[in-house]
Amino acid sequence: MSGAKRIILNGRNSLLPGALTRKTNERRTDRAIQAVNEGRYKQSLEDDQTIARRLTRERKLIFSVSLRIKHNFRQLYYLIALQHTLSLALHISAYGYLRLCFCCLYFTCIVPIF
Repeated sequence: MSGAKRIILNGRNSLLPGALTRKTNERRTDRAIQAVNEGRYKQSLEDDQTIARRLTRERKLIFSVSLRIKHNFRQLYYLIALQHTLSLALHISAYGYLRLCFCCLYFTCIVPIF
């Protein structure tokens, strides 16, 4: 790299092209600090407690949604089980009803003939 100069960038020595010197770097840093102070850019630095609170809220929300989903699946499972039970009961009762009708028919219509 021809014309490279060693400058301090973010607290480290860096080898960059000669166009970017320490003075330029300091001016850019000063302009960025001034822009933040004037409110043109939001400061992205949040304290740890704010981040922890936000993460806790998000975790609670995710947990409540997952509980709601589990509850809905449990209700769906119970409804399916109830539907199977009812259909089985109806099948048995329908079969029993047909048997009863056949027995009644047998004893009232067919047996007296013989």
